[in-house]
Parts: sequence; C-alpha cells; structure tokens
Amino acid sequence: MGSKFDLFNRLEWYYKCISALILSRQHPVTGLLPASTAVNVHGNYQDAWVRDNVYSILCVYGLYLAYRRLDDVSGRTYELEHSVVKTMRGLLHSMMKQATKVEAFKYSQSPSDCLHAKYATHTGDTVVGDQEVSISRSSQTLQQKILTMVAFFAV
Repeated sequence: MGSKFDLFNRLEWYYKCISALILSRQHPVTGLLPASTAVNVHGNYQDAWVRDNVYSILCVYGLYLAYRRLDDVSGRTYELEHSVVKTMRGLLHSMMKQATKVEAFKYSQSPSDCLHAKYATHTGDTVVGDQEVSISRSSQTLQQKILTMVAFFAV
C-alpha cells in the first residue's frame, strides 16, 4: 500500500473528476442532478431522473467515505457529505410532493399510483402527467428500494 501522501493525491484526482462531472451540475437549491446538460434537436435532457441521481451521488458518497477514513482536514469530507445529503433530500422532497400517490399505492399496487421517476431539476416538480407514465413491476420494486434509501440518507 502506498503512503498516506499517495492516497491523498489519488483521492484529490478523484475529487477533481467528480467535482467536474457531478458536483458542478448539482442544482444549488434542490440538490438534484440533471440527466444531462444537453438541449438539442432530440430533446431537453435537463430533467432529473431518480435512478440517475441515486447512481451519480453514490460515487460522491464513496469518495466521502474515503476522505472520512483518512481524517481529511481540507474540508472535502464536509463538502462531499453535504452534497450527498442535499441530493437525497431533494429526491425525498420531490417524492413527498406525491404523498397521496404513496398512500394510494400501498393499497392498489397499481402502476397509475406509482411515483414519478422524472422531476424538474430546478423545482422538483413532476414533468410528466400521471396518464403518460408507464412503469413495469421491476421498476415498482426498485422504486420501493430507492424510497427506503432516500429516507435513510435524508435523516
């Protein structure tokens, strides 16, 4: 294993990558991450998808754990931790706006009562109407797992 200095250098390289690719795109108010920053002839991809947000912020969480383990004093640990919490709270807030759907889904298990998976990055509101959403059974299970994880991080 390398020296502590080598580990910090490697973590610093990872931090620069994650900062440029993920943290720079995090919305300052909602904490949500857009799927892309592209707006082209194929469409506007600036909306936040639950799946993309969870997967993207997990690498930030992993880097946070690495910095925490090495007793970082540069403030990176604090910044990374709060970026993760901000995204998870943003997801939770977006989902809490659909609390009535959660209650209905408990009893009906109907795809029409599932939570939306796509939100406006700037507001956290849904961007697709209830009738336009189609979701599979496996997505419903994934949705339940993501809700559990979001609730864990947002505390």
